[in-house]
Amino acid sequence: MQKTIHITHQVVLTYDKAKFTKEFMANFQAHFYPFTTVDQHLNHIAYSIVRGTVAHSSDFLEGYGKLSSWGITWDLVTLEPGE
Repeated sequence: MQKTIHITHQVVLTYDKAKFTKEFMANFQAHFYPFTTVDQHLNHIAYSIVRGTVAHSSDFLEGYGKLSSWGITWDLVTLEPGE
């Protein structure tokens, strides 16, 4: 027997857009992923939070360092099936 269950996560991010400079974007592209927009970075950060790669206690994500130094804070909400 098999059943597919969809779990939805909602991540509310607060960030400082000024931190995503042209220099940072070029350096990040050269060493990590070819992101060209701030939204791509925010999606990556949110996905990393959902996956558990980033926790409030460690506040660290490879390529960014301490997210709090970017003005990034977040709330993670897991919506139960059917919500």
